[in-house]
Amino acid sequence: NYLFGIGLALWALTTWVALRERALALRLAVSTLFVLALFFCHLFAVGVYGLGLLAFELQRLLSMRRQAPPVDWTVERRIPAWIDFVASGIPFLPVVPLLLMSPTWTLRWDFTWELNGKLNGLLFVIEVYSRAATFFLATIVAIAALFAVRHRALQFHPFGWVLLAVGGVTYLALPRVLFDTYMADQRLPIALAFMIIACAHLDLRDEFVRRGFATVLVLLLAVRAFEVQGVWRELSQGTTSFRESVRHIERGSKILVAYADPDNGDNARDLWLTHAACLAIIERSALVTTAFTVLGKQIMHVRRDYRDRVDTEDGTPPSIRQLLSHTEPADWDDDPPYWSQWTTDYDYLYIWFTDRGYANPDPTRLTPVFAGNRFVLYQINGTQLAGAPKTSR
Repeated sequence: NYLFGIGLALWALTTWVALRERALALRLAVSTLFVLALFFCHLFAVGVYGLGLLAFELQRLLSMRRQAPPVDWTVERRIPAWIDFVASGIPFLPVVPLLLMSPTWTLRWDFTWELNGKLNGLLFVIEVYSRAATFFLATIVAIAALFAVRHRALQFHPFGWVLLAVGGVTYLALPRVLFDTYMADQRLPIALAFMIIACAHLDLRDEFVRRGFATVLVLLLAVRAFEVQGVWRELSQGTTSFRESVRHIERGSKILVAYADPDNGDNARDLWLTHAACLAIIERSALVTTAFTVLGKQIMHVRRDYRDRVDTEDGTPPSIRQLLSHTEPADWDDDPPYWSQWTTDYDYLYIWFTDRGYANPDPTRLTPVFAGNRFVLYQINGTQLAGAPKTSR
């Protein structure tokens, strides 16, 4: 929904530019429809569209000021330009009551600003798995762009420079956690990249430029394809074995996910495993603790009877050391976590990020069911499996 919202925001901004010299009421009405659609896609997409619209209107005002002789500072039947500028924000007014009525508003106090990681957000625009491939691609693009600018084959619209300035300030000001959602700021660069690319104009009339563009494009696609294919070939072994493990789970069971190493999970090569257990929701109608079900953030919710057994904060799963060091509710000074009674509340335990020689951490309560690449599935002894008549989905 977020990526779809980025695409819709691009169409919204394009439509605004196309209708800019048309009647004010027309473009405000069309923009309002886009804002409403973007709100129900993703709240961040509304902000992306608003940011692009602000940059475009600022660039328009600046260009009017630089014109000589000075232009008439009235548009559309003597409406002052500054009023016309402010009116561009009217379509965003419905977002206020919609946000106040939504459960997302209850998460408004959960925000954290961090300077560390801002550079990573910029790298995410072109980085997939390999840092070396990322720098190689960035170097090729930079050299090609400088060469094209030098030969006047590449031009950049002034709107792009204003968007870079406004977007840069906004990116630095955005918190890392916003509305209890992590990586809020790091989502912005990839969205702005599409708008900035649209500001570039490459003149392909010269045959040499056409050949150079085709060569660079094929090179970039080849590097990216080999990078992704190589990693996916390696990961496919793990995903295949995981699908096999799901077949050993009784339908309607309750599944707890834990980490063998609490420091794992951040590497892109481990992302396939982080939420792989959610496949059991589809295949086995199971309850999975790592599913995105936070009220106010996701549209999928856990039934009330089981809500105290899942992660309601999108946090990190417990480590196996935490599970084994706290086995009774009395062990907790504060409110116990959702997994505090894991020996009775769940039927199966998935442990992520294990190695080949991983040993059963608790043979008396855990029976190995399936060992795969970087994970092990255990059945928890002493629990009564949820039968087919009662599901937790």
